[in-house]
This record gives sequence, structure tokens and C-alpha cells, in this order.
Amino acid sequence: MGAVAAGIEPASLPDDCRRTEPHAALVEGVDKIVILDRERDALDRQNARTLRCARAHDDIMAALAGEGGIGDE
Repeated sequence: MGAVAAGIEPASLPDDCRRTEPHAALVEGVDKIVILDRERDALDRQNARTLRCARAHDDIMAALAGEGGIGDE
């Protein structure tokens, strides 16, 4: 019997997984390359967050499937 059929409710994702990263502010007089660097930093943060959340989800699903505990590597 699967975890869902057994009535086991999966853990919720970390709050961080619901957060979005704002774009870098466009500031008049600031060199565009500086703004581009800030935008790339924001994208890097969002990509890292997406990967953390995907791992959290994968860990939860694996634990529910009996493939190991959450956080096992």
C-alpha cells in the first residue's frame, strides 16, 4: 500500500521554496554592467533555491516510498 493510500501526509516544503527573488533594481546613473551583475546574482540565488527545494521534495517522496529517510545521502 502506498503512503498516500495509507493516509500518510507528506511533510510540507520549506518556506524558502515559496519565496521568489526580485529583479535587480534599475538605478539611473548606474552602469548597466553593474545591474547585469546584480541580476545574475539574483538568478544564482533563485537557481540554488530551486535545487534545494527539488532535493527536499525528492527526499520526502523517497521516504514515503520507503527508499530511505529524509536527508539520507
